[in-house]
Amino acid sequence: MSRVVAVALLCAWIGVPECFPWQDPAAGARAAREVRHMHAEYYRTLTKEGPDAALEQFYADEYTYIGVDGKLIDKTGLKARMKRNELALFTVQDELERISIYGDVAVLSGHSTSNVTDRGEVKTSREGYTEVWVKRDGRWQLVAEQITLQDR
Repeated sequence: MSRVVAVALLCAWIGVPECFPWQDPAAGARAAREVRHMHAEYYRTLTKEGPDAALEQFYADEYTYIGVDGKLIDKTGLKARMKRNELALFTVQDELERISIYGDVAVLSGHSTSNVTDRGEVKTSREGYTEVWVKRDGRWQLVAEQITLQDR
């Protein structure tokens, strides 16, 4: 699994869709629509239903997150932070800029402006993000996410 994600990230980084020449363009377009919808539902769920609902609905068991502090957190660690009310997202303005499809792997890139409560402090920030989604058993799951703070 991690090999598939690594290859997809490498291909996305160097911009080589030819890494997957067997992919039917119509299938790639369909996958892009599906993952775009899942991405929008992910943010809607985070802000309207809360992080617990999002964790159960969208996150793969092996999910990893690299936050603005550069620390790597797995699904269990993120769940623990949210249970301790250390992290809560309450609004987000998303600007999804690119979706790259590599078979059953999608790499999404964009920017967002978020209002979060982090350890009791309300913060507004502008971030750049990369998300990696994998399609398993007919549904897209978020397997990796990285966020970088942007200058305002």
